[in-house]
Amino acid sequence: MAREIEQDIPAFRHRALMHEAPEAVAARVRQFLGITLDRQFAFRRTDDALKAWKAAVEAQSVLVFETSRIPLEEMRGVSLPGDVLPIVILNGGDAHAGRIFTLLHELTHLLLRQGGVCDLVPIEDGTADARVEAFCNAVAGNALVPVDAILGAVPRQGVQAWTMEELDGLARQFAVSRYVILRRLLTVGRTTQAHYCTISAKLDEEQQQARDRSRSESVGGPSPSVMAVRNLGRPFVRLVLDAYAQDRIALATASDYLGVKIRHLSRIESLVFGREAGA
Repeated sequence: MAREIEQDIPAFRHRALMHEAPEAVAARVRQFLGITLDRQFAFRRTDDALKAWKAAVEAQSVLVFETSRIPLEEMRGVSLPGDVLPIVILNGGDAHAGRIFTLLHELTHLLLRQGGVCDLVPIEDGTADARVEAFCNAVAGNALVPVDAILGAVPRQGVQAWTMEELDGLARQFAVSRYVILRRLLTVGRTTQAHYCTISAKLDEEQQQARDRSRSESVGGPSPSVMAVRNLGRPFVRLVLDAYAQDRIALATASDYLGVKIRHLSRIESLVFGREAGA
């Protein structure tokens, strides 16, 4: 496609190696994405946080797509590595906070130049795939909730049994999921494995109930234009619209690339280049 629309695409040059410390890789990720803790703490909602993290990743010449109607049990995220326009695909049915973690997890796969499909099924410990998944999880967790930041947010010393209300407060502060907070508390020695397992099971049950309610209550939904921008990402959509505006591709081709009927293109253009925030 890049050749067809005659666009020069910057290379994706960031890399990581499995022998590196996840904390060091996470610090580099934070640096090149440019999201400071102050900015992160200013996020009021996780959907705002997701938009910011996605935009930061996309600014590194990564295409971030989202899917619709795929069960989380089958896929939470996909990474397709490459030196030019590597791809991350997120499951649009996941919660905003869940997608943020998956985005950073899949970005780590791109840094390793190792693609994969990530789902909810635990990978057997000790395998090569398990080591890669654990590394990607560690980088994502450290990037979203650095050690110094979580320790500074929990002034109490020693191991604690955390309540849901306390986890909610920390999750809101960092604009991440309670799962991420709970795992980070375990990693820094502020809770026990037994407490982690107990609370994780409760969170799993809550998440399943929420997904069941969402399926039963789902009617209508966003318009095709809003879904196209969300699922394909603004950089890709802009690339297509710019190519059409400069007569490099035909209107029908632009419609095909964006997966919408021609009548939706003007609305997509207003979403991407205008001031609307619907996607």
